[in-house]
Amino acid sequence: MVQLYPDTDEGRTLAAAFDEALVRAGAQRSERHPIARERPPDERYWKKVLPGEPVDALVAWLAAKQIAALGTIPASRLPARLYLSSGMLDPEGIAALPEALHERSYLARRILTEVSLQRRLRRVNAWLRAKHIALTAPRIQANTFFAVTTVTDVMAHIRGNFYRDYFLEKVEHMVDNVVWKSVYPEMSLAPGQRTAVKGCYIISIADNRASWLVP
Repeated sequence: MVQLYPDTDEGRTLAAAFDEALVRAGAQRSERHPIARERPPDERYWKKVLPGEPVDALVAWLAAKQIAALGTIPASRLPARLYLSSGMLDPEGIAALPEALHERSYLARRILTEVSLQRRLRRVNAWLRAKHIALTAPRIQANTFFAVTTVTDVMAHIRGNFYRDYFLEKVEHMVDNVVWKSVYPEMSLAPGQRTAVKGCYIISIADNRASWLVP
């Protein structure tokens, strides 16, 4: 597996975290290569990164403006599977993916479709309209609304028992039982598990088939 990442502090942290997840899953670390944001990959870059036989998987943390550069990969070096992150792309970025790569490309995405996202935003949209607050950053506003309402409900239940462990226990219970869970379809917390959203959809760009994956 080859991993491409932005040559920034954030990109290096992302690549390292991905490799750590591979090791925890019993797999080998990836072969990592940085990408300069100001210079999209070209054919010479691909010859360096993909010098021999086609790799089984290429994980490319590419921004939208860099996605078209995948079209410069020589046909003899095309990976068997190409994985992209929807968090770094917008619809225009995905549309710029060369058609020759569609059959072997997959998109990692926390939310299945824009339709499902809009459906999950209905509650926060109604609250924002009632408060005359503009909807400017839907996901951030929805996640903030979920966090604040959850903590508010928990504080009402614990009353004067302000103990950290008791507070966290009530948050776990609230997240497991609340009907509306922000923009994400799957959320859970438990002792020793402090990341609420642990999985994502892997979507085939060729036919839009999706499967839910939890590392």
